[in-house]
Amino acid sequence: MRKFPIIKMRKLGAERRVLTFLVRSCGFIKLRAISAIVDTGSPFTFISQSDLRGLRIPKNLPMVRQINLLIPLKIYSVGECEIWLKDENSKYVPFKTNLHIAVPAIQKIMIPGGMPSIVGTDFLDRYNMAVGKKYLLELNE
Repeated sequence: MRKFPIIKMRKLGAERRVLTFLVRSCGFIKLRAISAIVDTGSPFTFISQSDLRGLRIPKNLPMVRQINLLIPLKIYSVGECEIWLKDENSKYVPFKTNLHIAVPAIQKIMIPGGMPSIVGTDFLDRYNMAVGKKYLLELNE
């Protein structure tokens, strides 16, 4: 069983479990570290608009759907990408995931600290992962 450290941070007015990962491929020019809330209530793994800076994502991405998490969001599909998680031994482990971008459907809504990126159940279920107090655990089947 591999363990990936998560930290507790105050985001969106509550204490959340946060995982930092690197985004690679998907045509991204740069490697970028992103801190994301591990959210077992979100069906999608997505990066927020604020985390997109410098990644040079194409502007003509297909919209998948509109959902309501805390606010109405438009979800766009980037496609299958590779993200890298750092395990407890500081070794980076690659995982493939369908990555999405979340954009507030109503531009006038302001979220203190900005909309966070999210690691959702699509990723957790695909790799049989569970959220613990200090680690994201990759369970053996």
